[in-house]
Amino acid sequence: SLSYISSFVLLVSFLSCDLEREIEDPLPPFVKQTMVECYLQDGQPMRVLLSETFPFTDIPTEFPFAEGATVDIKYNNNADTLVEGIFIDPIGQKIFNYGTNTVVQRDLDTEYQLEITTAEGNLLTSTTKFLEPVPIDSTVIEFNEEREAAFLTWFTDIPDVENYYRFSLHLG
Repeated sequence: SLSYISSFVLLVSFLSCDLEREIEDPLPPFVKQTMVECYLQDGQPMRVLLSETFPFTDIPTEFPFAEGATVDIKYNNNADTLVEGIFIDPIGQKIFNYGTNTVVQRDLDTEYQLEITTAEGNLLTSTTKFLEPVPIDSTVIEFNEEREAAFLTWFTDIPDVENYYRFSLHLG
């Protein structure tokens, strides 16, 4: 019975302790920024996702689309103005809020210029070209004990060319 009393006293002592401690970690002042996501893919229409950042402590109730912008893609003395709306890519599982029906035709010599004027008057620009396709040397799929897969890919990179690759696998 002494062990029950000792256990009870220990439990009451533990529960009466103040285990809550507030930590002050001031965040820097929030500055809203515009985020741009644009993919130019051969045979696909031109699409842009334009959104805005929100404070770390906020929980948005809807997606923070950036509205009222002018979005242009210029190439080969052409200019396409993308219209504001909702554009869904079911295969890539992406959503965009600016788009056009103009289909991109890959040409390694064409330079594409993206120019965005936000509703606040800020100018955002970017320039890109299609890269030479990189042949894949080989691929291997490996599984661990939990049946999780790793998709390994080998390719020969051109050492003298500054380039970046995005490799993405889609289920389905």
